Amino acid sequence: MLSVSFASFITENQTAIIILMSALPLLLAGLVEDTTKYEISPKYRLLIAALCSAIASAWFGVTIDRVDIAYVDPLLQIAAVGFLFTMFAVAGFTHALNLFDGLNGFSSFIAITIMVAFGYLAFQYGHADLLAMNIFVVVAFLGFMVFNFPKGRIFLGDVGAYCFGFVIAWNAVLLLHREPDISAWAILSNLFWPVADTLWAMLRRLLNNMPVGKPDRLHFHSVMQRTLIIWSRNRMNLERANPIASLILWPAVVVPVLMGVLLVEQKQGSLIAAITMALLFVLSYSFVIRTTTKNRQFGKHRPTV
Repeated sequence: MLSVSFASFITENQTAIIILMSALPLLLAGLVEDTTKYEISPKYRLLIAALCSAIASAWFGVTIDRVDIAYVDPLLQIAAVGFLFTMFAVAGFTHALNLFDGLNGFSSFIAITIMVAFGYLAFQYGHADLLAMNIFVVVAFLGFMVFNFPKGRIFLGDVGAYCFGFVIAWNAVLLLHREPDISAWAILSNLFWPVADTLWAMLRRLLNNMPVGKPDRLHFHSVMQRTLIIWSRNRMNLERANPIASLILWPAVVVPVLMGVLLVEQKQGSLIAAITMALLFVLSYSFVIRTTTKNRQFGKHRPTV
C-alpha cells in the first residue's frame, strides 16, 4: 500500500521532482556559499546553472525552440542550437533572481507575482502539474515574506534564490513548449523585471568599461534605495529606505506580468508591450540617476546612461 502511494506521489509530482532533482548541483553550490566563506565565482555559478538546465532539458526532452522571431526560430529548431540557448537562458534567469535578495520583500514579491501568473496560465491551459508546483512556491514565498518584509529577519540566500530562479525559469520553458499559441514575448513580459535589470546591468558596465560580471550597487533597486536617502537629505537611513524602496517598485513588477497574462496569445501585441516596457525601464532608471546626481555624486562609479 505504501509503495503504491509513493508511486502515485511520484507520478503526480513528476514535473516538480525532475526540476528539483536537476537543480541539485545548484542547490549544493548555494549551500557552500551560504554556509562557508568560500565564494564561487560568477563564471562557475553560471556553468553550474547551465549544467542543471542541461540535465532538465535532457530529462524532459524539451528545449526553447522558438522566440517568435522569424529569422531566429528556424535556428532554435536545430537541436544543438536550441539546447545551448536553453542552457544560456535558464542559467541567466537563475542568477537574475539572486540580484534582488538584499531588498526586503523584493525578490519574494517578484517570485510570487511571476508564479501567480504562471499558475493562472497553467490553470487556463489545463496543466495540473505546473499549477500544483506554482501553488507550492507561492505558499512558500508568502510564508517567507512574513519574516523577510519589512524587517528582513531572514533572506533567501544563494541556495534559495538559485533554486527558485531555476524553478521559475523551467515553468516558463515548459509553458512555452507545451502551448504553441502562447507568445514567447508574453512569457518574457512575465519575467520582465529580472531579465531587464540583468541585461541593463551588463550593458551599463560595458558602457562604463567595467567587467560585465563585476558586482556593483547600481541595480535599479539599489539606486532607488539610496535615492530615497538622498532625497530625504539623510533623514531616512538604510534600514528605513530598504522596505520603502521595495514597496515603490512593486507596481513596476506587477505591470509587465499583467501585460504578459492579458496578451498571452497576442504575439505582435506582447512584442510591442515588451519593447515599450524596456524603454520605460531605461528612461526611468536614467531619470532617477540624473535627478539624484544633479547636486550630489551618487557613488564610486557614475553610470553612463
